[in-house]
Amino acid sequence: MRQPFLEFVHSDDRTATIAEVRKLSAGGTRVHFENRYRCKDGSYRWLQWAAVPHLDQQVLYATARDVTQQKRDQETLRQLNVELEDRVRERTEELTHSMAELQEKTEELEQFAYVASHDLREPLRTLVNWPQRLAKQYRGLLDEQADDWINRIINGAERMRRLIDDLSQYSRVLRRDRAFGAAECGLIAQEACANLQAAIEECGAEVKLGTLPTVHGNQQQLMLLFQNLIGNAIKFRDPERPIRVEVDARPQDDGWLLWVRDNGIGIEAKYLKRIFGLGERLHSASKYAGTGFGLAICDKIVSGHGGEIWAASEAGQGSTFFFTLPASLASA
Repeated sequence: MRQPFLEFVHSDDRTATIAEVRKLSAGGTRVHFENRYRCKDGSYRWLQWAAVPHLDQQVLYATARDVTQQKRDQETLRQLNVELEDRVRERTEELTHSMAELQEKTEELEQFAYVASHDLREPLRTLVNWPQRLAKQYRGLLDEQADDWINRIINGAERMRRLIDDLSQYSRVLRRDRAFGAAECGLIAQEACANLQAAIEECGAEVKLGTLPTVHGNQQQLMLLFQNLIGNAIKFRDPERPIRVEVDARPQDDGWLLWVRDNGIGIEAKYLKRIFGLGERLHSASKYAGTGFGLAICDKIVSGHGGEIWAASEAGQGSTFFFTLPASLASA
């Protein structure tokens, strides 16, 4: 017994199917559409139709292609995409929350370092002043052991003062409220050398500044960067030869590669990866004054400018500190 074909079409697809048939009845020459068709076992298969009418013969020629598997694959892919989008959204929300917490903790740490370095200055001043007064007032009246103890107190307090000063500098570098703009490294390096003039003259160092670029950065932080690197070159000099320091640069990719090279005592290769750590020292405080903060500050400054810093050196052969900085926005 013949049955109208619409009885085999899924109820959700009948309206669209009727609309396509009407297009043919109205003079359409060809249609392509998809619908679900019922099989003998009651299941439905997706069919992709192509139909051509012959109205004069009142005949409709149609072919159908089973695209059920293709539809299933598309639905599976759609569901996977939805799941992936949900996962990405969840992970993004988690990451955003974690970054907010990290930022909050970092700001708390920065504030603590700033306050601690500031508040420790006054009691430290007292710790230095009174032993100095004691040494001055009773000079020649105390025995050698007492003088040694007083000097140890004063020297320890002086080391603590330098540590607090470096901690204060480190906290200022961490704080992100400083303006960035066009920074002329040539002038900045000259300023750093002027700050080090006493040390340069004392050891007779030759500091040669090449043609340095204008970069996008913070002038105060970059001055501290050059001052620390040039200062280290002077500090760790070889007493057997005159100290020479070279500061130069060359363009690289979208920025600049700069370096500070010296002919000092050098660094053993095994220490090159740890020298930028906070508080790292390779020499005793009695031999070379310092707190181990200098290169950690340099690392923070360069990374804060989106660059990298590293060293190449051999013991007894001098050192070269390389770092990258972004080009000035005006010249980009």
